[in-house]
Amino acid sequence: LKRRICRMADGGLLRCYNKGCGKEYREQDNHENACRFHPGDPFFHDAYKGWNCCKKKSTDFTEFLNVPGCKVSYHSNEKPPEPEKPNKVDVLAPGEVCEQFSVQYCQHSACFCQLSAWMSGCA
Repeated sequence: LKRRICRMADGGLLRCYNKGCGKEYREQDNHENACRFHPGDPFFHDAYKGWNCCKKKSTDFTEFLNVPGCKVSYHSNEKPPEPEKPNKVDVLAPGEVCEQFSVQYCQHSACFCQLSAWMSGCA
């Protein structure tokens, strides 16, 4: 197991960035059983919050935060990469056509109507 160590300038505590851990630790106290964390990603669906690695879920956010990790290993003070931000959705102006999805903005009921068949009562 390869680990990258980032030392703090003042010799203080390091913060663990493993999901579900977040504890501060000293490198000399870090060992293969020091950290309990979730290797998977959290999910948020409808009212549920949970972890996809161990299938634990809850409707209560505090309970979700307190679900113990399902894997034990070393603490890691390496920050994970930032998640990709979703693409910005452009809003069509009245009468403007979106070539990518073949839709047109319709002023009637502020609905989107397909060019081939006007839906939702649009004329």
